[in-house]
Amino acid sequence: MFFAALVLPDAVSELVSAPSWWHVAKAAACVVLVANAGTALVRAWFLGGSARSTRRTPALD
Repeated sequence: MFFAALVLPDAVSELVSAPSWWHVAKAAACVVLVANAGTALVRAWFLGGSARSTRRTPALD
C-alpha cells in the first residue's frame, strides 16, 4: 500500500503528460490498491480487526 501511495502521484503525472495504456494501467492499479487498503483499514477500525462484526445478540432463556 505504501509503495502504491508513493507511486500514485508519479503515475498520474505521467498519465497527464503522455497518456498510454501502460500509464493508465499503472495509475488504475495504484488507485485500486490504495482504495482497497483504505477500506480494509476502516473495516478493521470499526469492526475491531475482524472481517465480521463481533457483536452478538443476547439469547433469551
